[in-house]
Amino acid sequence: MAEFTACQKKNERKQSIMALESILETLNAARSKYEEQKKEIKETGAKAIADVMTPLVPAGFKVTWTQYTPYFNDGDPCVFRVGDLELRRVEDDDEIYGAIAQEKALGDQYSRWVTLKEIWHKLPKDMLEVAFGDHREISVMDGKLVDEQYDHE
Repeated sequence: MAEFTACQKKNERKQSIMALESILETLNAARSKYEEQKKEIKETGAKAIADVMTPLVPAGFKVTWTQYTPYFNDGDPCVFRVGDLELRRVEDDDEIYGAIAQEKALGDQYSRWVTLKEIWHKLPKDMLEVAFGDHREISVMDGKLVDEQYDHE
């Protein structure tokens, strides 16, 4: 009887190991697929975002946002964040605050800015992290996208 119990335990252990190996194989396959998808987002995401946003940026203006993980958050977890979309004049880099000032500055181009903001709010922010990375300032202007290091200290 003791031999049967030892054999049974050995069999149960072997089955547990096989089940664990199967789970690990599934998880590793999912991780590989996830990494491939992240790579695809990184390779195509920035261009796709630029292709959509660039034609909507009003002439003489640029849109900018920052994205980063803070170094310190007063004891709270430091998590990746994406700043609001900013409208700036290209000539002096001044930000134009508020809908009334933006409408006045943009004139008949204001509807393009509204459309751009609507698109912006629909973009998955975690996808922006994959596409551009952490500690970045991204500007779209004059038919191009500029991605620069951002120091947020």
